[in-house]
Amino acid sequence: MELAPYLHPAFLFTVAAALVGYVAWQIRIESKVAANAGAIGRLETELHELRSAFDKHQLNADIHFNLRISTQVEASNERRFTHIEQQLKQINDKLDRISEKK
Repeated sequence: MELAPYLHPAFLFTVAAALVGYVAWQIRIESKVAANAGAIGRLETELHELRSAFDKHQLNADIHFNLRISTQVEASNERRFTHIEQQLKQINDKLDRISEKK
């Protein structure tokens, strides 16, 4: 009496080896999924910390450009330069008068 082809030892060994390989592959994938889940958790924590540090930095007016203060400084500088130009003009006029007298 001949065995059915699916009961042949070579076929059974091949199926058993494939089943063991499949289980090992699934275990390997599960370990990678667990490692990725841990890495994602750590990255989310780091991202939260980084975001809070960025928000604190963003609100720091000592570091970042402030348009209102810049406009005030520019207007003040413009007044100073206008006053200096007027004084220089007066000095030039006086020097011209002195040079004409001689």
